[in-house]
Amino acid sequence: RFLLPAAVAAAGEEVRGREDTCFVQSRRVNMWGENPLQHGDLPALALRRLASPDMFGVVAQDELDAHGALRTLYTSPAFAAFTARIAEHEQLYTMDDELAGCTGEILREGQVRAWQFAPTSVLALAMLQRPETGGAALIFRNVTALIEQEGGEDDLSVMGVVGVESTASENVEALRTILQAAMIERDAAESGIPMSFRQIMEDMDTGLG
Repeated sequence: RFLLPAAVAAAGEEVRGREDTCFVQSRRVNMWGENPLQHGDLPALALRRLASPDMFGVVAQDELDAHGALRTLYTSPAFAAFTARIAEHEQLYTMDDELAGCTGEILREGQVRAWQFAPTSVLALAMLQRPETGGAALIFRNVTALIEQEGGEDDLSVMGVVGVESTASENVEALRTILQAAMIERDAAESGIPMSFRQIMEDMDTGLG
């Protein structure tokens, strides 16, 4: 632990205090955060055509107190050095972005974060509150590299659906299961059937939910 309970509580209160005024993002995206419709030329089972709901409140950096717990941690040289050692990087830097450098996310009942491939080599994520229901966070390291090792995006997508035998690592097998569940969630949503991603994972008895 690198944050005292009082700091965690203060950070959580600050983010929740912006709940009624923050921007709410609502869209359907693929795992790269793209609009899947722009990849209509790809096969139907290609990962870049797989759409998932993505709806949550965003508290931008300029809405956070410059001297509050979150931005103090974000700009701390000691935290940067600590994170760099863990990530095996020589040095890390903050983003030169007044909006996206340090942000908070709020998920109300019924909202959801889509599965994403983080476009960075290092991602620092602090969960400031236990979810009341659901809210499982699954993180897989170096997924894009694993996909390439297994033959590329399209091969992984097809294997995930039809169950082709493979010598893939456990992480890739887990990703395939996630893709299956995401596809079920998409088909259910298009059919007007209310099914949460977590419910699907539990019904599949994957051990990942």
